[in-house]
This record gives sequence, structure tokens and C-alpha cells, in this order.
Amino acid sequence: MRKSLAAALVVLTTGLAAAQGLHAAPADSPAAGTGPDFAKMCEVREAHQAGHLAYIQKRLNITAAQQDAWNRFTAKMAVANEPVNALCTSLASQPRPTTLPQKLDRAEQMINARNTQFGAMKVAAVELYGQLTPDQQAIADKLLARGPGAPGGQHGGPRRG
Repeated sequence: MRKSLAAALVVLTTGLAAAQGLHAAPADSPAAGTGPDFAKMCEVREAHQAGHLAYIQKRLNITAAQQDAWNRFTAKMAVANEPVNALCTSLASQPRPTTLPQKLDRAEQMINARNTQFGAMKVAAVELYGQLTPDQQAIADKLLARGPGAPGGQHGGPRRG
């Protein structure tokens, strides 16, 4: 159960990154490369992440006794997000890839950043989950089990494309 929550948290949080343009997108879409839309998405990533964590904290009803565990969790989440945030920033100033090798290089960079992010996020999620009450764990299981594309999930419906 703890592994599934950690995975769900990562899916949910990294889904936020995907929603902000770090996913592989069709070559003709703004999220596929760079430009004003991609740069803006990178600029607001941290604010979106902070808002998402505040939502989770409120839904879990983190108690005063759990606040230190929550603070450790959010600090670890910030560190976990650094590789993806840094990549987002660096890609925002680069031209959109046009050739297959360039696109594959960019996809590999994204995968590597997300893998690094996943490892750190998993540790943080499992540690926090152990500090939650059974009722909070049940809420977390339901809240975080819905990832991007799941009915009622963070994007509200099936993925397109």
C-alpha cells in the first residue's frame, strides 16, 4: 500500500509537470518546444507546485503534531523537483528541436530528470505516509490514487493525442 501511495504521489506531482509542458507533445504544439508559452509554463511551475502541496495538506488535515513531518516532506519535494525545474528553465531558452536526434536527446533529458525526481519524491512520500493516521492514509490513498488522465483525476478526463 505504501508503494502505491508513493507512486500515486509521484504520478500526481509529476503530472503537474506534464501539464506544464514538460511532456512529449506533438511537434506543432506550443508545449513541444520553446517559445513564450513554454517559457511561461516554466516560470509558473513552482507556484503551481506550491498550490498543489497546499491543497494536499488541507485535504489531509495535517495536524500541529504532524507539521514537522509535513515540513520535511515539502522540503524534500522541493529538492526532488530541482532537476525538472532546472531542465525546464534551460529548455525554455533553447530552440525547439526539429530533427529526430534532437527530439530524442530532449526526451532523454526529460526522462533522466524525471527519474531523478521520482526517486527523491518516492522517499519523501513514503516517509510522510508513515506519519499519517489511518484516516489520513485512507484520504491520501483516494486523493493521490488518481493521476493524470484518470476519470476525476487532476486533468479531469482522458488524455488527448
